[in-house]
Amino acid sequence: MYRMLREESGNAAAPDRQDKDGGESVGIPLREILADMLTELKRPADSLAEYKTVLKNSPNRFDALYGAMRSEASIHSSAAHKEAQAYSNQLMVCCGFGGDRPELKELASYATSREQDLRPDVLDD
Repeated sequence: MYRMLREESGNAAAPDRQDKDGGESVGIPLREILADMLTELKRPADSLAEYKTVLKNSPNRFDALYGAMRSEASIHSSAAHKEAQAYSNQLMVCCGFGGDRPELKELASYATSREQDLRPDVLDD
């Protein structure tokens, strides 16, 4: 499936065609499915690139913001964690903590753990 989504067979790859044609009429953008698959394959940098493209075409799309946040968080660099926090903040602006989606509970947990990591009283000497 990954190869089918990424390979070009004379025409543009399926996600690129959907981007060009305006894939808003479909439920889940193909590029987001590709990003989800790359996340499952433990390829956060590749999945992040795909999520970013989804967000260019559909800003504030919950699943793409959430996936981008998780990808950034799994890269394990301070710059990536800052970007993950930015995606987290953007999700909060979009929907807050009030929903019942499991992702929002994880988001709240991530925000809390990041605050604890940044507190001076919990840093190692």
